[in-house]
Amino acid sequence: MIVKMPYTVLSLQPQASKIIQAYSSNKSDAPGLGFVDIKGRVIAMAEHCPLSEQRSLLAVHSCCADALMSHLRKYLPLFDADIERLPLQVFHDTDSTAESEAEHEIPYKPGRLLLTHKEMESLPFDDVRYTLFRQELRLPIHGEDFTDTMILNVGPCERYISYEKGCYLGQEIIARVHYKGKAPLCLDVISEDSEPLNLTSPVSDPESGKRRGFLLTPNSSS
Repeated sequence: MIVKMPYTVLSLQPQASKIIQAYSSNKSDAPGLGFVDIKGRVIAMAEHCPLSEQRSLLAVHSCCADALMSHLRKYLPLFDADIERLPLQVFHDTDSTAESEAEHEIPYKPGRLLLTHKEMESLPFDDVRYTLFRQELRLPIHGEDFTDTMILNVGPCERYISYEKGCYLGQEIIARVHYKGKAPLCLDVISEDSEPLNLTSPVSDPESGKRRGFLLTPNSSS
């Protein structure tokens, strides 16, 4: 399955590696990056294609691109760097079998993300088949299924966070919650029973017929 993602691709250069190390929640060569504020709340979750220590490509949901650019531009003068949009499209090749001449690839679980100037035969992002696929694998998308929340509320974040990494913006509260307790909320796939819920990416469960989607709920382990 190939799906066209609602993403914008940003180019960060020069000194991209140093900027990512200082202002993201993950290591500078990681395929996923979290950008958070001082309280650990998500500004953007980025899929990361490092081209060199000087330049990186960041694929983020288009609704979050301006916020991430504004956030980083507060610090980029320290590095004499800039961030700009590129005319690239992003496709999720869910099983890594598509024949592709994409200029760039990012490892994803499952499959890979393809960054390309070219069109590809694909499903739209909101296709029910892809939504069910994401729900079954617990693959929420920032900008679709959650926005302004603490990054640890999203669930397992190993793709976007390194707990071994040193100081970065928001690191103190993330480390405190991770090592001393549990996140207050948990983003999970929930089915409606009788009461309507404020679900994101809602679809009809093919087995039960009930409406289901992603929802932030109190973490029973907190």
